Amino acid sequence: MKEITYNQLIHHTFQENREKIKSIYYKLIGSEKLSEDDIGKILSIVIIFSNQSDNRLKNLAYRMSLLYGLKTNDFVPMYDLAINTGLMPVVSL
Repeated sequence: MKEITYNQLIHHTFQENREKIKSIYYKLIGSEKLSEDDIGKILSIVIIFSNQSDNRLKNLAYRMSLLYGLKTNDFVPMYDLAINTGLMPVVSL
């Protein structure tokens, strides 16, 4: 897979994909219940962003996994992300 950077993500040529990511992010921080489709998209974005070399995307992936855990009470993705990236997990399972 081609490397993604934060600068590419905010560039105007990436606008359609950025809007899709933004709408999923707003669902994550909003009060509306997440559908199974939304959950799949969120976790896919977390995986893709966490595997990039751009630290801003890695931070966004971790933030999204934290928000996902707080919203769904499922902290397994955040725990896995912390373990696989060398971070100290803030939860124990």
